[in-house]
Amino acid sequence: MPLVELKKCPQCGTTAWHELVDYGPPTPCYWRCRTCGERRSARRIHLSQEHALHRGSVQKPTSATQVQILDLSVLGARLRLTGEEDFPVEPKDRLLFNAKLQPVGPLGVFHQATVRWVKGDEFGIAFQKPLYASAADFLCMLKGC
Repeated sequence: MPLVELKKCPQCGTTAWHELVDYGPPTPCYWRCRTCGERRSARRIHLSQEHALHRGSVQKPTSATQVQILDLSVLGARLRLTGEEDFPVEPKDRLLFNAKLQPVGPLGVFHQATVRWVKGDEFGIAFQKPLYASAADFLCMLKGC
């Protein structure tokens, strides 16, 4: 039985029961609202046009393409197809993703991922294994710390 707490939800604004969700290291634990169902379990870093390094790549066994990284967390990413190549994406597709944010390390290699949702030219992926980098590490890499 999960630990629960009555508190105000920052997402829906109501006072509701929240349950503590813990998947174990390296993923941090978080509180999930039982009313609105906010389930984001890792802090997402939103990449904007001001960041020079916002392009990554995805590949399937028979094709590959460049993608724009819209946001990124240790558990997944929201991506946009650039339209440069025909690359059909469907929910439950398995692919490899490389954020190309480091020459080596967790953001410089390909990671196995599964497509969770598709809306137009945007899609969300969930990594099979969490990245071993924190949200602070992502920001540092992007800003050149």
